[in-house]
Amino acid sequence: EGLGALKVTGSLWIGAGRLSAQLKKQGITLPNSDILLAAVALADDLTVLTRDRHFLRIPQLATLGIPPEPAH
Repeated sequence: EGLGALKVTGSLWIGAGRLSAQLKKQGITLPNSDILLAAVALADDLTVLTRDRHFLRIPQLATLGIPPEPAH
């Protein structure tokens, strides 16, 4: 079974904007794509599986890091 799609609604965009504003007040600027993914995860109480360290800067977000691939 694959992963289901998550619908990005108007309320999620508003949540992403609020999250971005909150982070900017703390001096944190992240790419809009990361903000939107974080907003979706927060709204649905999901954990983000990632190698992207940007997500670690969002304190209320649950993350699970993937170790980097070894250099060849």
